[in-house]
Amino acid sequence: RLPDRLRPAPGAETETDTVNFSPTGTVEIDNRTGRITVSTWNRPQVGFAYTLAPGEDGAPMGATLHITRDDQEISFGHDHSWSLRIPGVLTISPDGTGEPVGDHRVVMPKRANLRIDDFGSTIEVSNLEGNAEIETHQGTVTIRRMVGRLNLDIFSGTAEVIGFRGRAELETYSGRITAEVEELSGATDVDTHSGPVRFSLPPDTGFDLTMDADSANVTVDEAFGPRTRADDRLKYNGGGPEVSVESFSGTVEL
Repeated sequence: RLPDRLRPAPGAETETDTVNFSPTGTVEIDNRTGRITVSTWNRPQVGFAYTLAPGEDGAPMGATLHITRDDQEISFGHDHSWSLRIPGVLTISPDGTGEPVGDHRVVMPKRANLRIDDFGSTIEVSNLEGNAEIETHQGTVTIRRMVGRLNLDIFSGTAEVIGFRGRAELETYSGRITAEVEELSGATDVDTHSGPVRFSLPPDTGFDLTMDADSANVTVDEAFGPRTRADDRLKYNGGGPEVSVESFSGTVEL
């Protein structure tokens, strides 16, 4: 039985189910606009409520909801007829249909893996202990209490990571990323073109910093104490996992 928090609003076009699933399988979500909410539980099952609704223009949906699955992988997505879209300006669809809004509410095994490919949704992920790959163009991402490997790629959106333990690859073009890390367990990459990134660690964390960036764009908090140099890296608190920073003009704060 699907938890009450996942039950859709009355009248929505929704597919709802709870299915058996591998505790270490992969959940994939492909969306353009709307909301994606992912939480976890200690069950070998995935519970979901997947809704497609007409967009703000009220045009009929030219979309087909798709869910494919087996014991190791479940995928949520939808097709849409050809259209030309300039965000905030116009949408041209030859068959008169509009772009649908997707609402994905998923509960997955705590140690399963997650992949999200998105354009402009509000994305919330919590209590995951697997690996996550999240890519969005202009969406808003919030990740809370995650343990594992995180690949996060945003173009012009915003992302906040709170209570993270693991290793990460964080990349943005002009968006903003804020990451609060409780424990760094492996090599981590921070890559920005022009967007600001703030990457927080406990002050006693040992790490090796390498940079492909103008040093004026990278600041390291004095709380980490004095540093030592070894070849092309700066060691803080005796060194540890590598933190690699690459920036064109964006600022990076550690």
